[in-house]
Amino acid sequence: MTPVLLCVLLLGGSKYDGDARLEAIRKELPARAEAARKKIEDLLQVKAPAVEIRLEDAGDDRSGIFAESRDGVVTLKTEYLVLGAFDLDKTLVHETFHCLHRARLGRRYDRVPEWAREGAALFVAGQGPERARALAALADGDMAKLVNGLSGPHGLFDYYEDCAAFERVGVRGPALVRKLLETEDVARAVRETLGEDMATFEALASRHAREVLKPLLEVEGTAGAFRRAEALAREGKDAEALEAVRDFLARYRAETPFLGDAVRLEVELLRRTGSPDYAEAARRAAKDLTVYAPPGPPAPTAPPAGR
Repeated sequence: MTPVLLCVLLLGGSKYDGDARLEAIRKELPARAEAARKKIEDLLQVKAPAVEIRLEDAGDDRSGIFAESRDGVVTLKTEYLVLGAFDLDKTLVHETFHCLHRARLGRRYDRVPEWAREGAALFVAGQGPERARALAALADGDMAKLVNGLSGPHGLFDYYEDCAAFERVGVRGPALVRKLLETEDVARAVRETLGEDMATFEALASRHAREVLKPLLEVEGTAGAFRRAEALAREGKDAEALEAVRDFLARYRAETPFLGDAVRLEVELLRRTGSPDYAEAARRAAKDLTVYAPPGPPAPTAPPAGR
């Protein structure tokens, strides 16, 4: 496989032109993209391609998709980048793996079930724990939303179970992923790598997912931490609320579905406390939060998801 030349592009200019936050990320991207490629090679013992990295504003696209890949090109959305809304290094691994998978299978790639494509990418990138925490925060204690089998329609709440299918096989996970780079026949890959039929494989994946998610659904987690900050603000304890929301952002920024709400709360509390940081924070938020503020009905509470 001939590697694609690694380069960093900014398409058609950006509202972040000259913004020090994006400029710092741009400078680091080539080295971080190369590290992502190397991680895939080390884990899977296969040759991985370099990729072309493109940066572009999400603009009016409020789908929540912060990263996507196609034909050796990984596109990252600037708003989510500067907000720190996702783990950049893991996302680069995830999207580079998609490029590798598509390159290996060609047209057959589209015949691979979505759970297998996404589960393999999440597993290789090590994103299972963060995806479990983010989805548990959205599920309102409802395990059935998160674990309902690998087959059938695929949506936001399915992503952790996808990854769990690979996590639960432990050290055999990389071998299963390697086999999926050779064939779109998932049942064959499972049989030849694990010696299991698909019914057994799916049942064990669901059991593992439940074991991981159960304690996350039983504790407050990221949702509870944010709700505490909100409660303090409602009680007029603005200084305490500001400390709580800043602590929340420091801890959970890259794995919370409440990032937009938390940034807005921080700005409001800066205003209410008369902080000298307010004007700059408000200016930045007006630019950064575009994708979290659709006109009309309230914004969906779903976290951004890479594809």
